[in-house]
Amino acid sequence: MNIIDEIKFHYNRFGYNQDFLKKLFILHFINPLEIDDDDDDDLLFFIYKIDKEFINNQTLNKIKVFRKLSTDLPLLNPEIDWPKTTFLNIILQKLNYQILYSVLTRTSVNHYHVLSKQKIPVFSSPSEHSVLYKEKIEEYTYPMINFHVDNYEEYLFENVLNYLEIIYIELLASYSPTEEPSVLLSFSISHESIDNAYREKKSMINGQYLGIAKVRDLPTNGYGEIVMKRKIQR
Repeated sequence: MNIIDEIKFHYNRFGYNQDFLKKLFILHFINPLEIDDDDDDDLLFFIYKIDKEFINNQTLNKIKVFRKLSTDLPLLNPEIDWPKTTFLNIILQKLNYQILYSVLTRTSVNHYHVLSKQKIPVFSSPSEHSVLYKEKIEEYTYPMINFHVDNYEEYLFENVLNYLEIIYIELLASYSPTEEPSVLLSFSISHESIDNAYREKKSMINGQYLGIAKVRDLPTNGYGEIVMKRKIQR
């Protein structure tokens, strides 16, 4: 039984509490019964309880990161928020994520034809950095989770958006590569919107003009950033 099934099973019968999730965290992240040879991430994220007497506009959640083999893991610290800690590490280490990137063209008022599509693997992170300036320092955004496509240069010149076409993007998640993924969020953006964003916000990066278009998924309030470059017609 994987960790998600264990949580569902226990919650449906008993609910869950700090002690149960702490034991589950230790079982699956500290002393796992099964070793995943493909999992080379040895970082563990611990979330500390919020001091409700000190609430301001800054980040309310205190995060500390440890190596799995560290001798200083805060397993006995009463200030650890075990539900948040367990769920965050599940999000970061136990799930597989992909971006489904499609280019569509309208064929009628309510119908679109798929011109091209591709799936791009992405990884989750509780921190973010500038899409264009990837070398800058990352900042924690938890409880917001980020999904970066750091090698976007590989796709930047392959996908050309023409007039009357739109980009449609879905963020997919699954526990194993063989199961049907769930859609976490989706959004679309038109050629006109991208063109306007490029005109207003383009920047010179490494000798070329690049721009960022921001799009939002209203049901989840999640958002994405699309890097773009104008194609030169010859």
